[in-house]
Amino acid sequence: MDIVHEKEKYDTICLLSNDNDFSPLLRYVKNHNKKVILISGKNTRISFKENADYLINAQSIKNLICSVK
Repeated sequence: MDIVHEKEKYDTICLLSNDNDFSPLLRYVKNHNKKVILISGKNTRISFKENADYLINAQSIKNLICSVK
């Protein structure tokens, strides 16, 4: 809800999700001239990915954020 209520305070959102249920939200912010960065996995629906301006594969950053002990 903060994304909707605070939309005048940002120009870009970044979402880490594979959940297609966020599609209406992404379309909403894009309709308000906001950029969308989506970080998602390989099993993400194409229709969900199409809502993003920038798409980052979560696996590609895995080595940067995870370490093996």
